[in-house]
Amino acid sequence: MILKCVFLIFTSFSGIAFGEFPSIPNPRILEPRNDDLNYRLPNDTVPISYDVTIEPTFEPDFTFAGQVTILIRVVEATDVVTLHGNDIEIVPGTTSVISLTAREELVEEEPELNSTLHFIRIPLNTEVAVGTVLQISMQYTGVLNEENTGFYKAQYEEDGETKWFGTTQMEATYARQAFPCYDEPALKARFTIHLVRTAEYNSISNMPLQSTQALENGKLMDTFEETVEMSTDRYLLFKEGLSMASEKQNVASIIAHELGHQWFGNLVSPLWWTYIWLNEGFATYFEYYATSVVEPTMRMMEQYVVLSHQNAMESDSLRSTRPMTHYAQTPEEIINLFDRIAYDKSGSVIRMMEHFLTTEIFKRGLNIYLNNKAYQAAEPNDLWEGLQAGINEINSNIIPEPLADIMETWSSQAGYPVVTVERNGEDITLTQSRFLLLETTHDLDTKWTIPINYATASNPDFSSTLATYWLKDARDASTGITVNESDWIILNKQETGYYRVNYDEDNWRLIINELNSDDFEKIHVLNRAQLIDDALNLARSGRLSYDIALNLLEYISRETDYIPLRSFFRGLTFLNKHLLNTDKYELFQRFVRDILQKAYESLGTQDTGDHTVKLNRINVLTWLCRYDHEACVAATHTQLSAGVPANPDLQSIVYCSGLIENTNIEAKWTSLYNRYNGNDVEYLERNRIVAALGCVRSETQLNRLLDMVIDKAEGYTLENAHKTAALSGIYTSSKVGLETTLTYIIDNFSEMASVLGNGQIPAILSGISDRLTTTEQKNQLEQFRSSLSSEEQASYNAAFDAAISNIESNIAWADEYVDDVTEWLDSYYNNGIVFAISAPLLIVAFITHLLM
Repeated sequence: MILKCVFLIFTSFSGIAFGEFPSIPNPRILEPRNDDLNYRLPNDTVPISYDVTIEPTFEPDFTFAGQVTILIRVVEATDVVTLHGNDIEIVPGTTSVISLTAREELVEEEPELNSTLHFIRIPLNTEVAVGTVLQISMQYTGVLNEENTGFYKAQYEEDGETKWFGTTQMEATYARQAFPCYDEPALKARFTIHLVRTAEYNSISNMPLQSTQALENGKLMDTFEETVEMSTDRYLLFKEGLSMASEKQNVASIIAHELGHQWFGNLVSPLWWTYIWLNEGFATYFEYYATSVVEPTMRMMEQYVVLSHQNAMESDSLRSTRPMTHYAQTPEEIINLFDRIAYDKSGSVIRMMEHFLTTEIFKRGLNIYLNNKAYQAAEPNDLWEGLQAGINEINSNIIPEPLADIMETWSSQAGYPVVTVERNGEDITLTQSRFLLLETTHDLDTKWTIPINYATASNPDFSSTLATYWLKDARDASTGITVNESDWIILNKQETGYYRVNYDEDNWRLIINELNSDDFEKIHVLNRAQLIDDALNLARSGRLSYDIALNLLEYISRETDYIPLRSFFRGLTFLNKHLLNTDKYELFQRFVRDILQKAYESLGTQDTGDHTVKLNRINVLTWLCRYDHEACVAATHTQLSAGVPANPDLQSIVYCSGLIENTNIEAKWTSLYNRYNGNDVEYLERNRIVAALGCVRSETQLNRLLDMVIDKAEGYTLENAHKTAALSGIYTSSKVGLETTLTYIIDNFSEMASVLGNGQIPAILSGISDRLTTTEQKNQLEQFRSSLSSEEQASYNAAFDAAISNIESNIAWADEYVDDVTEWLDSYYNNGIVFAISAPLLIVAFITHLLM
C-alpha cells in the first residue's frame, strides 16, 4: 500500500519514568545578563517526565491538536509554575495542576501567555513546598508551519502528486512550538509519545513502536516506548547507483554526528546554550572519526582538515567573531550560536587537544568526564577536570600547566593566532598575534598557549604530533628550536593545531623549492594542504606577498591528491570571484587549466577509483570545464546532446558544462528542462538539473529561468523547493549569469520578494553582493535601493547595508591586490612557463570514457 503521507516526529527528549521519583539535583543556573528581560525559566521547578499526544490534520487546515502531561518536582517554594510555549494556544478550561503529594487541584485561573519571553505562566492557589511532585496537564492547538521549526509540514512529489508529511526540528528553542515544556538544555526528563493518525498514514518516532490502538473515531494511536533521560531538543536518503560519492559521505557523516549526540548532548548536556560547543564540537569531531573507522577509504580524518578545520579558520578570522563559550539569552541569540564556531572551530580545538594529549589520555579523560556527568548538565570546567584526571593517571608531564589554563585561552577568546617563524642563522624566533583576515594590523594583546611541533628537510618526520614546545608570549627568541640554514622548517604537523603559520621569505623559498621538486611528497599531504591554505589567506590579509603565494601554487602542476587540491579549490573560489571582472580573467583561467593538467590526466574520466579519487575527479573536472578546458567542454556537449543520463558523480559536470558549449543551446537546454519534468527522474538528479540550468551563457535561457523563479515563464515551471537553488545556480556559474541576475532582480524586485518570501531577500542580496567587485556595480545597487519605496527600504535596510559593505570589502581588496596578481600572471606567461594543453587525442578519450 502506498501511503499518502508519512508523519514523522523525530524527538530528542528527556525525563524520568512514571511512578519513579529519584532525587534530582538543582540545576546550576548561570547569572543572566543585566537586561530588562530575562528569557531564562525560574529555577524553582524541574521536569521529571512528559506524556505527549499529538494529532495532526493535513489538507486543508494543516493544524495539530495536542495534550501534554508533565510531572515536575518543586525545588524552591513557589506559587507559580512557568513553562515554555510559543505559537501554540492553550485550550481554555483544560489546564490542571495536581499535587501528587496532597492529591489536590491547585489551579483556579487560566494560564498567562507571554509571547515575548515564550512563557506559559500557571498561577497556583497556594505556595507549594520544596519536594512536592506536581502533575501538570493541558490541551493545546497549533499550526503546522512552513518555517522548518517545531512541528512543521513539508512536501514531496511522487508520480506527479504532491504528498505532505509532518516532521520536527526541536533544537535549539523549537520544542516549545510543538508542546508546552521546559525548553532548556539542562532540564532533562523522559518522554512518552503518542501519535494519532488515520489508517492511510504512518508514524515513526525516535523510540520503537510499543503499541497501536484503534480509537472510536476510526483513527489509530501509535504509542512509542519511553525515552531515556534527555533534553527537549533531541535527510537521510542514499541510493546506490543514483547518489554521488559526496552524498554517500554526507549520509554517513550525519548518522555519525547524531550518534555522537548520544553521549555529547543526550547523556551529558550543556548547562546552558553558552556551552553548546560541548555538544556540537564533539559531535562534529565524532562524525569524522566514526565514519573513518567504518569507511577508512573515505579518509575522513584527513578530510576533516580541509572540510572542517579550514572552514572554521575562514569564519573565525573576522573581528566580529565570537568565542566558543559565549553567553546567549533570547531565542534569536541562542539560534545564532549554532554556527561554525560551535561546530567546526570547537571540533578543531578538540582535535588539537587529542593530538597534544595523545589518544590514550584523551579517551581516558573523556571516559571519566562522561561517567562523572552522566544524565547531568556540564560546563567546560567539568570537561577539563575529566581530561586532567586522565592526564594525572597516565602522564602528568604531557603538558606544562593545568589543562584548564591552556584551554581557556582557546575556548574563552575569539579568533585564533598566526605564528610567525623568523630564522636567524640556525636559531628560530616565534611570534604570535591574532589573525584577522580584513585587517593588516597585528593584535598583540590576545595571546594563546600554543602547542608547537615541527619537521625539517633533514628530519621530515610528520608522524608525531605531540607538542615539543609551547608558545605563550607574544614573542620568544629563546625557543631552543634550531634548523640547518639550508633546511626548510614546517610548523604544525598535520595541521593539528588551530593556528596559521607564516615564515620569512627565505623559509618560504626553501619550502617552495621542495614542493616544486620530485620529492614534494616528503612533505605530509595534510601539510601540503596547510601550506596552500595558509599562503593564500596570509596573502589575502596582506601578511604575505602574492608573489610567494602564487609561486607556491605552481607546484599544483605536480599534485594529484584530493586533500591538497581541495584546499587549492577553496582558495581558487576566492580568486575567481575577485578576478571575474578584470581583463586578466582569461589569463587566470589559463593558469588554472595548465596547473591542473597532470591531475586531469591522472584521474581520467571514468568512474573508477576509491572514494576520494571520485571526489577529486568531480572537483577537477568541474573547474576545468568551467574554465573552458577543450576536452571537458567538448565531451560534455557530446554526451548532453546524445541525451544519455550520466553517471551520478558526473551528472552535475555533464549537465552544467554541456550547456557552456555554444552549440544547439536551445535544444540542449530544453531537453534538460524536459528531463527535469520527467516522471522517472529521481529527486537527486532533479536537484542537479536545477543547478545546471543556470550554467548556460545565453541571456535568452537565463532570463527564461529567472522568469520561472517568479512564476511568469509561460509553459515552464519550477517546484517551489527548487527556486532559490535555480537562482543561485545562475549568479554563481558565470559572469554573464551574475550580471543578468543583478539586472533581473532590480527590474523584478517586488515579484521576487512576493514569490520567494521576504525572508529570502537578505540571503539573495548577500550571495550576489559577495561576487560584485566594482564601483559601478556598487553604484548600481545603491541607485536601486534609493528607488525603492520608503516601506521597502525600511524592510530591507539591514540587508542592503550588509550587501553594500560586502561590495566595499571586495573593492578594497581589488584596489590593494588585483594588480599584484595580474602582474604575476603576466610575468609567469611572459617568461614562457607553460604546461602542455590537452591534445585532440585526449578529447576523443574523454568522450569515449564518458559514453562508456
